[in-house]
Amino acid sequence: QQQQQQSSKCYRDTSVKGIDVGIGGNGIYSLLGSALYGWQMIGTEVSQESIDNVQSIIDNNKDIVNITIKKQEDKMKIFEGCIDLEDTYTFSMCNPPFYENDDNNKDAMMNRNPYKDYGGST
Repeated sequence: QQQQQQSSKCYRDTSVKGIDVGIGGNGIYSLLGSALYGWQMIGTEVSQESIDNVQSIIDNNKDIVNITIKKQEDKMKIFEGCIDLEDTYTFSMCNPPFYENDDNNKDAMMNRNPYKDYGGST
């Protein structure tokens, strides 16, 4: 726990402004950035169900005040319509892959190559 406290102090900076592309159903990365580091987060999402769920999480955690969720109406666009081009952002992040539904996710898991190496050693 001491290490977590030290690391969060190192990066705690309320001037950091991040964009979480596809905030998802639980908004975990925006929530962590906000709660641990004090970052201002903008989460974009195409799914109204996900937006409603993340908003409920935010509403039930009164100490989280620096997350804004924006609905992306066009899933073929990433930033357009969701961010102010006049603003400056520290970073943007995305945690793919995106699936239309659970069946697509299961299909992808069944067809994945278990021998792919994305770094490190095997």
